[in-house]
Amino acid sequence: MFCQIGDIAIHATVEGPAQAPAVLLLHSLGTNLHMWDPQAAALARRFRVIRMDMRGHGLTEATPGPYTMAMLAGDALGLLDSLGIAEAHVGGVSIGGHIALQMAARAPGRVISLIPCDTALEFGGGANWQERMDLVAKGGVAAVADATMGRWVLDHSLATSKGLKRMLLGTDPTGWLGCAAALRDTSAADIAGKIACPTTILVGDRDQSTPLAAAEAIRDAIPGSALVLIPEAAHIPNSRAGARGDPRRPAPHGAGHRPARRGGRTPAWRCASACWGGACRALGGCADGDGRALPRLHPGGRLGPRLDPARPVRARPQPALPRHPLRPCTTTTSSACMSAPRRIPA
Repeated sequence: MFCQIGDIAIHATVEGPAQAPAVLLLHSLGTNLHMWDPQAAALARRFRVIRMDMRGHGLTEATPGPYTMAMLAGDALGLLDSLGIAEAHVGGVSIGGHIALQMAARAPGRVISLIPCDTALEFGGGANWQERMDLVAKGGVAAVADATMGRWVLDHSLATSKGLKRMLLGTDPTGWLGCAAALRDTSAADIAGKIACPTTILVGDRDQSTPLAAAEAIRDAIPGSALVLIPEAAHIPNSRAGARGDPRRPAPHGAGHRPARRGGRTPAWRCASACWGGACRALGGCADGDGRALPRLHPGGRLGPRLDPARPVRARPQPALPRHPLRPCTTTTSSACMSAPRRIPA
């Protein structure tokens, strides 16, 4: 579907029951809404799942830049307005994660809870971005594709990695440059002290673009937030985990979400990242009541032992809770995945 939001026509998809709680998923720089395909399919059984191509990406119009984070957050809020959605759970990867933070800071009543993944309060400033922007201005996105993929993934031979590169190469240079300017000019002051909703921050332990220190800064800026460190994961974590713990065997059709065996290849927190997994229960399984409990993975023992907000939680198998057992996905193969307990208390 296409919605006219201000000066642009935004391409978006909406799935799931019309009266269900809303979940908005935002993609990274150089990708598009298809980053979230498996999670949308899983969530749409109980939630109204909204995905959008951000300005200048996918099928959304690419207006002349530069863009700002306030502009991109306004696009997302405008889409919710056009759909008649008053509030939503919001998750995002990289620039999408920061847009989610901006939404919560600008319109706190609109964001129920947040899952920012592999993102930051600031992205290195002008020195970090101007060289890349100059390359794209002269040679298109292809001029930075290899370097970008080197930061995004660990294994370039995976089908998911090849798919990511195709998304990147298909991005309109005007849109890439506009969003890169927004990343260049981002300020932590836009976020710090302005967010109070439940927040769980995810980061790969081998993320070069937005490392652990960046995730810790977000945690420190949001009271009560929790931080989860994903092992063996880069900026856009992906894996080849398959059935029976064989990392090279593709998951059978419909295999979905299975519990991990003790000592298996896939740790309990493997799918709590933005890893490119199969149709597991992204962002949370069954919600209670009106669905507000969906992404509340913190604090106080909602997900295994009590999370200490003073330090990151390293991925490891967690003991099952008597009423709400942890069910990690062990069959990840294709898209961004944030799994959680089968049922999360309100």
